[in-house]
Amino acid sequence: MGLNFADGVHNWSVGVEDTLNEIANSSLRSFTIDTIFPQIVIQSPNETFDYGKVNDSLDFNITVTDTNLDTCWYAYNSTNISFSCVTGVKSEEVITQNADNFSVIVYANDTIGNENSTSVNWNYRVFENNLTYNDQVVETSNQDFNISVTHDSSIWNSITSKIEYNGTNYSATQFGTGDTLIFSRTLEIPAITTSTENKSFYWYFTLTNGTGAYDFRSSEYTQNVSEIDIHLCGTEETAYLRFFTNDSENPFPALNATFKSAWNIGSLGGSGLLANYSFEDLTEVNNTWEFCITPNETEYTLTVDVEVDATDFAKNFYYIQEEDYTDNSTTNITLYLLNDTAATPTILRTRNTAQNRLTNVLIYIDVFDVGTNDYYTVGMAKTNENGEDVVYLNWYETLYRFRLFQDGLNTLTTNNTKIFETPKIFEIGEDFTYSFDKFDNIIHTLVYDNATNIFTLIFDTNDASIESGCLRVIKRNPTNDTEICLTCVESESATINCDVSTYGNGTFIAAFYATGSFSLVDLLSIVEGSSFADQVFDMLDKDDAAFYSIILALIVVAMFLITPVLGIIGAIIGLIFVTSLGFATISYAYFMGIIILGVVIIWSLKK
Repeated sequence: MGLNFADGVHNWSVGVEDTLNEIANSSLRSFTIDTIFPQIVIQSPNETFDYGKVNDSLDFNITVTDTNLDTCWYAYNSTNISFSCVTGVKSEEVITQNADNFSVIVYANDTIGNENSTSVNWNYRVFENNLTYNDQVVETSNQDFNISVTHDSSIWNSITSKIEYNGTNYSATQFGTGDTLIFSRTLEIPAITTSTENKSFYWYFTLTNGTGAYDFRSSEYTQNVSEIDIHLCGTEETAYLRFFTNDSENPFPALNATFKSAWNIGSLGGSGLLANYSFEDLTEVNNTWEFCITPNETEYTLTVDVEVDATDFAKNFYYIQEEDYTDNSTTNITLYLLNDTAATPTILRTRNTAQNRLTNVLIYIDVFDVGTNDYYTVGMAKTNENGEDVVYLNWYETLYRFRLFQDGLNTLTTNNTKIFETPKIFEIGEDFTYSFDKFDNIIHTLVYDNATNIFTLIFDTNDASIESGCLRVIKRNPTNDTEICLTCVESESATINCDVSTYGNGTFIAAFYATGSFSLVDLLSIVEGSSFADQVFDMLDKDDAAFYSIILALIVVAMFLITPVLGIIGAIIGLIFVTSLGFATISYAYFMGIIILGVVIIWSLKK
């Protein structure tokens, strides 16, 4: 027969009766009916998060209910992970976020063998796949920051990114298309004031769709920055630079000297140097100085000024100017000093073929040793704003060679020569860029509209050395010039206007300047209205007011040459006359000075 039992625990026993009416009963037994599968509810994660990344920890909360609950587990990232579960009690697990895996399946079974499962999915508006940067860096070094992220390009119109480093925002460059993109930025690490500092940074992302723009931020990251440290080397340290001092006379014996140095240093590739070290040794008991730089494995750019001196010897200098050091091997530099008895102060002067003095030229002074057929750099000079420096040389006897460098380039090397006069002049040939050549590639028009009284400048150029274009308009008066407009636009192309309609009649001069060098490109002179002077200029077809001013003044003076006093009075009247006519422009102070001088001379003549 068939029996139907409800879910639950059921008890049963068996009784037997024979023909003798004897009854026997079995012991009480039970069985369970369970047709209900375990019920699984996943509270989280089941939403869309703003931002996440690989290896983030996700809170995983599950509640499983079953009368005869046995075991629970979940499958994530191709791995089955068991967890403890009690019917009706929430279990709290932690998932480590894996790349490209945003779903999990939870399983549970009961003691009867009923097994159930359910899955859940979650997502991110911005998901960080990968981040690359150096966590240990040196101040002033250039460092790359790269981040790969995924977003849903089907629901977002655009995505942009910036990095906030040490409190300052920097835009990033995007690479790629579609859902997965890479953003990149190179930053120069700022200088620090202690041996090490931690600099924090974030990545920001702005996503835009039809409803607006939304910002999302990454986790905070930290970069440890080390200070560049220069110091005298200790034991078991490898010197970066080693200086020696020697007598400049063959056989160049070691010579104890004083040593002074000023250092500017930065990581190779950085935009600037740090003025962060100086050292001096005035004891005059040493002839060797070893300097170490930490971190030693970093590549550096150095500028070092060195001064050495010794008793009975002439002071000497050595310059390292923005030189790159790309390995941590020791660089040896020998500094030579010339005995006072042979040292003559000599001016080294540099100029170009246009006779302009050249500043900041490094001059290496080499001595040619005939016996060994070798050159030895015995000194250096660096020209000042007058294109000069003073060095001590051995006149008449020593053969010198001079090597001149500008911005790291060798622009002149002389033949061997003896010195017998000062100054020693070096002329460096150059390719000159004059103002009228430099701005040949500017397309421009400068015009005046008689109807509107407006000057208009239109210019266009692709020359990166031209930073901006400027329109300057002045009104020329008999006693001074009045500036009406000075407008500059930082652009490769622009239109600039200047309205002079409210300034009355007169002579207006418009000038187009291109900066960088602020050189004049074009000039336009316009006369509104007319005057007697204008009519005279038109009649003579000339525009040199100074010439006519002189002629007119001489005529007036000649009319009053009856006496010296009248001559002086005539000159003053002539000056007033030509100024009033507009033939010349003279400032008020200069005009009054001439009158006062004339009165003094007349008073002297009358005494």
